[in-house]
Amino acid sequence: MKVVLGFDTSCYTTSMATVDLEANVISNGQILLKVDEGQRGLSQSKALFQHLHNLPDITDLIANATKDLDIVAICSSAKPRPVEDSYMPVFMVSNLVGKAMANLLKVPFYETTHQVGHVMAGLSSVEGLAEDKFVAIHLSGGTS
Repeated sequence: MKVVLGFDTSCYTTSMATVDLEANVISNGQILLKVDEGQRGLSQSKALFQHLHNLPDITDLIANATKDLDIVAICSSAKPRPVEDSYMPVFMVSNLVGKAMANLLKVPFYETTHQVGHVMAGLSSVEGLAEDKFVAIHLSGGTS
């Protein structure tokens, strides 16, 4: 089965997933970043550090789920939103790892954004929406 491998490293979760060419989720894994009790969140540098440490575990999880699959492309979140000057260091992890894996596997690499990922995840669970045009509203603490 041909699949696309996706990476996302947000402010709270290290995520990887595979989808088939019809956008069905085949495997999905997330590791929550650790926030100390009483804290409101993580600094970008601490989150980035945790993502780097989570990579071996999340890739092991997905590797076991995809060992008999044919990865034909890689897609990664490169920034929070699809607008100019949208930037958070945490997304450099998913973007650079995605590019490196695509180079290693000699498959195409596609950049997306964290916000687009949320919208697409929502669309994958809804039937009957217009495929060409629609309006989506996404509310999130960091990307709205």
